[in-house]
Amino acid sequence: MRNSGNEDRKGFHEEFPLLRFERDQDFDHVPLSFPMLNRLVELLIRENPSILKALRLTYSVVFFDEFQDTTFVQFELLRTAFDGSEAIFTAVGDDKQRIMVWAGAMPDAFAQFEQQFGAQRISLISNWRSHEDLVRIQHVIASRIDSTVEEPEARAERLVDVQVLRRAFPSYQRQRDFVRVWNGFVLLLLEFGNVDFCGEK
Repeated sequence: MRNSGNEDRKGFHEEFPLLRFERDQDFDHVPLSFPMLNRLVELLIRENPSILKALRLTYSVVFFDEFQDTTFVQFELLRTAFDGSEAIFTAVGDDKQRIMVWAGAMPDAFAQFEQQFGAQRISLISNWRSHEDLVRIQHVIASRIDSTVEEPEARAERLVDVQVLRRAFPSYQRQRDFVRVWNGFVLLLLEFGNVDFCGEK
């Protein structure tokens, strides 16, 4: 004979005590983190063939943005959900913009993606956002992070007439002090709303 609903719920909460909370409980204190949610979803997909089949029938094309910050838990969820399926994957990102290693992001997400799924890496070198002056500066910075980075092609037109500041400093200390003051000035302008991100009044 089937158990009553209350008995079913009791057994569920005994098996998964972290999911138990009262209606009037503050949701800020529910003891579930995003990695835990990822693990629970991965478990459901792995243990329930119906969910896995429905997922694969629903999504034939899967697009990942900012893939450089993918965590190990998220990658495992991806593998469980779609490895061996006929879905088409596209992962977009930039290792030079990886900022979430401290929070569990993989240090080699793209290499793992290529190895796991036999993916082909394609460099996107056309920059449709920035004028050639900015692209040139961006490339100098990018080259310091990755000496093998390809030089991008600027495709955007200049919309604002600005001057690019170029200055030589006698010492690293003078350069650091100048940048600190300049950054503080820009932040002050932004805080009071006198300029937008393009520098227009």
